[in-house]
Amino acid sequence: MKKLLFSTVLLLSLTACRQDEKAVENLTDAKVSNLIKFKSVNPAKAHSQRIGLIIFEVTIARASQGCLTGLGFCKFIWFPGWKQAPDSGNILVEAVEENGVYKLKLPIDGELPADVSPADLTLTIDQSLIASIKSGAVEGDFEIAQGQYQFDTTVGDTGGYSFTLEEK
Repeated sequence: MKKLLFSTVLLLSLTACRQDEKAVENLTDAKVSNLIKFKSVNPAKAHSQRIGLIIFEVTIARASQGCLTGLGFCKFIWFPGWKQAPDSGNILVEAVEENGVYKLKLPIDGELPADVSPADLTLTIDQSLIASIKSGAVEGDFEIAQGQYQFDTTVGDTGGYSFTLEEK
């Protein structure tokens, strides 16, 4: 009986420690996502300067955190025109064709805060996201794969993220 009681207490203790570690990880992810801001594309300016540009609306948050906080994408939809305003809290990002492949670029706005290192900036997409495009020049479904994406210092002026869009 003592062995059973000891095993139960030990198992509960280990489970509680793992949950505490996960909570700390989520708080860190939420804190980092609140410290950095991303550049949103100006659709009118972007369309006048580039041919082959597609604009998407994204929500910067994690699905695993109720799409309220975290460094990731919760929403990924095609943005068909510059007359519409994105929903509050969402940003517009551009995808440009490079050698037959569309790349989505998400630069940060400004410098990284002093207490944030590029190693802290892993962006997580909890589940693959698909956006359907119905435009004259480009039509189809484009996917951003589930996974973790590292901060890239070559995106934009001060770094950001680059995603390859897969045509489905």
